[in-house]
Amino acid sequence: MIELNPYLTIVNKNQNFHPSMLESFKMVDVLDEDGKTYMEAETYKAFCALAEFLEDNYNITLMLTSAGRTIEHQQKVLKEQIAEYGEDKALQITALPGQTEHHLGTAIDAKPFHKNHLKAQGLINSALPSRISNLVLNKDKLYGTMHKHLEDFGFILRYTPDKEEIT
Repeated sequence: MIELNPYLTIVNKNQNFHPSMLESFKMVDVLDEDGKTYMEAETYKAFCALAEFLEDNYNITLMLTSAGRTIEHQQKVLKEQIAEYGEDKALQITALPGQTEHHLGTAIDAKPFHKNHLKAQGLINSALPSRISNLVLNKDKLYGTMHKHLEDFGFILRYTPDKEEIT
């Protein structure tokens, strides 16, 4: 019998999450913008390596804004998005519960910040990402630098404008 690579598991509107998808993964506890959550262990190692690389080479600090999400957490996220943007827009930008790779602990959302700016604001290591979301300087450059190196650490960028039709 051929054993499939669990990192190739896709969860989306055509392939719903099932708890059995987690059987090959080991989870670790992490903190994100919403507090304590989980991330798949190898994904966590890769995220830490990416964060260290960006800090060492570009003076960029990565803040984890979202990692693993339960079905209930995704329901809460969707409800918040509907309240903020209205149902039509929320359904365009937010996956339905059961239709996101966040359930696997392999999908993450992160924001890059220039480390010197955070130090100047006295916020490094003391603030959750939600409190400093408006402090991103040179946002396009920071995200561009992060995105340029995602593949080097085993990540792919989801939801690019040119792929909206399929993502």
